[in-house]
Amino acid sequence: PPLMDTLGVADILPSEEMSSYLLNDFGSWLLKTRMSFHEVELNLPLYFGIFCWNFAFAGLCMFWTEPKWSKSSRFPFRSFALFLILIQSPLSFAADYLNMSNDSYWHVADRLVATPALLLESSKIIAMVYHEIRLGVLISYCLALVFAVYCFAQSQEAQERLDRDAFVFFHNMWHMYPIFASIIILVDFYCLGGWKQSARQLYSVEIHRLQQLKKHVD
Repeated sequence: PPLMDTLGVADILPSEEMSSYLLNDFGSWLLKTRMSFHEVELNLPLYFGIFCWNFAFAGLCMFWTEPKWSKSSRFPFRSFALFLILIQSPLSFAADYLNMSNDSYWHVADRLVATPALLLESSKIIAMVYHEIRLGVLISYCLALVFAVYCFAQSQEAQERLDRDAFVFFHNMWHMYPIFASIIILVDFYCLGGWKQSARQLYSVEIHRLQQLKKHVD
């Protein structure tokens, strides 16, 4: 008999039919314009809308604490920061707060942007592994991201149950990931000496050298 059958691996690995089903299911979720709360009076709290802008805060924080490794890494650090500020936050606000109960293409745009954003955030963490970063900071980042994905999954389940309160709580916690990540990096930057490994420090050192050189020339 085939080795896969002998080892029982064939029973574990997804079949072609199952893979096709999962792909179609993901595609349907990605492109749907109606949420489970369609035409439901949610009366979302104001802070729910404010939390949609947490991604912009994270983008600004990335600019403020930009690490030296971003200069040599292929990871698009500054582009990702701008992406969070100019695209992700506005789309999140439009889809999740302004149109959660509406049939709207804002939902499609938000998911089409948020999905690669999650992959980019994971890539950023992977890039940290190959550069000078404290193990505690890296672990904190990973735990925060895992918790955020868990909260997102719970918010999706709450939608299916039409549980408005659970949805608001878990989706807010999903949107809190940028704040958690920013707190982690700001603590490292200001309390653990992370500024020594920042691009700003690199710039200040270069400016100081140029000033010293100018003095010698004069």
